[in-house]
Amino acid sequence: MTERVIEILKLVDRWIGIPLLCILASFRRLLSALLPARSVTVKTIVMVKLWGVGNLAMIFPLIRAVKRTHPRTRIVFLTTESNAGLLRSLPLLDDVLVLRTRSLGTIIWSLGLAAFKLRRLKPDLYLDFEQFLRISASLGVISGARQMVGLETPGQARGWIYHVKVPYRKDRHMTRTFSDVVRSAGIDTTECPSLEVPRSDEAARSVERFLDRLPDRTSPLVALHLGSGDNFPARRWPVAHFARVAESIHQRFGACIVLTGIEAEQHLADEFAAQCRVPFVSSMGEFNLLEFVEFLARVDLLITNDTAPAHIGSALDRPLIAIYGPNSPDLYGPINEKARVFYSRLPCSPCITNLNAKTSRCRIPSCITNIRHGAVAAAAGDLLRPLERGEAARRAVSS
Repeated sequence: MTERVIEILKLVDRWIGIPLLCILASFRRLLSALLPARSVTVKTIVMVKLWGVGNLAMIFPLIRAVKRTHPRTRIVFLTTESNAGLLRSLPLLDDVLVLRTRSLGTIIWSLGLAAFKLRRLKPDLYLDFEQFLRISASLGVISGARQMVGLETPGQARGWIYHVKVPYRKDRHMTRTFSDVVRSAGIDTTECPSLEVPRSDEAARSVERFLDRLPDRTSPLVALHLGSGDNFPARRWPVAHFARVAESIHQRFGACIVLTGIEAEQHLADEFAAQCRVPFVSSMGEFNLLEFVEFLARVDLLITNDTAPAHIGSALDRPLIAIYGPNSPDLYGPINEKARVFYSRLPCSPCITNLNAKTSRCRIPSCITNIRHGAVAAAAGDLLRPLERGEAARRAVSS
């Protein structure tokens, strides 16, 4: 989807979603008053997170907690097609319902189909991890879920639809907020890691074949993630800054530079090629999500914008540098000890939040463009210094 389509969807979600939630909530209250309350045995659980691969890394450990508490329960996950591959690799899930998002028409058709399937499921427990979208809450009511748990985000008119409302807090990391949703359903999360990503032996073999094609496998392997998805591209650090950092670490460490991203971000690789004066390899569009996880598991350093690779790399405990501007690392930053975060903390930051549906009118994002490439290169040098002393790079990570 383009940024324009995403913004149209947000407007539709706001201006149609709020009155729709009001109607659905009133209708459900009327039914509740007419029908007697009864205890429910949990046989089917639906978990929902539509967008955000990075968010899934925070939710994967919670799926394990749900299954541990309800081992005989059918667990179904509702998500968008971009996330489906990762979720389908989890044996803990019994089914994955997918929303297609390639066009507005496809989205409307897919929403109708999802509503039909959810209604047939009639879940006993509906865990909604969306932070501000109303459509996930509306689908929960349409499904006839007997118990709905979700986030009460100020200004988003979602709280009244849930049976159990979890206060959204802007002063704590989203890993803890997502955990609150599950704990509010009576599920113990004390043994859960904060982040987790699925691993795949088949994907690992595919990545090894890619690595065998690199010009030098003995040099430090450094991944640069130039993109940030379609939602508010102003989150991206300038490509020219990435190029200067690549030159610095290649000259000092002989690093093998690999660009990562989806096929639609090829223009960023082209821009990088026009500005970078050292060799590099582009893997734009090369990997599916499982392969991308396995590739990041083998890098010696990841340098990324504020987007999913920051969370995947953190879950894999890889050395990484994450660059933030319009969004806050306090909520979405990497949480492993090997991570370094750059964030200017200007008075106007953050300007995209869950309180404003991740929307900003800023078109001159000095909060991120002003982060100096020299400072990032110095941090990269610190993280790569053990390799400078001749220590072997860790290429494989235990599954």
